[in-house]
Amino acid sequence: MSLTPRQIERISREVARRYPEVAGQRPEIKPRSAELPGYTLTYRSSATAADGQPLPRVVRASVSADGTILKVSVSK
Repeated sequence: MSLTPRQIERISREVARRYPEVAGQRPEIKPRSAELPGYTLTYRSSATAADGQPLPRVVRASVSADGTILKVSVSK
């Protein structure tokens, strides 16, 4: 079973609510291991630092097989 477009949209809305810089980004979706069924959705964007330099940002959402968000992590 894979995630439906509706589940992906719901997950993306929740991630964008917490991390607005990834709003509108399409995630890269990869299955997790057999021991931990589910998926990892990876969103990539960039923010601007105080000195004007671009900072790449990566937000990863680990979700269960039914689309429930288990954990969200973000790069610094």
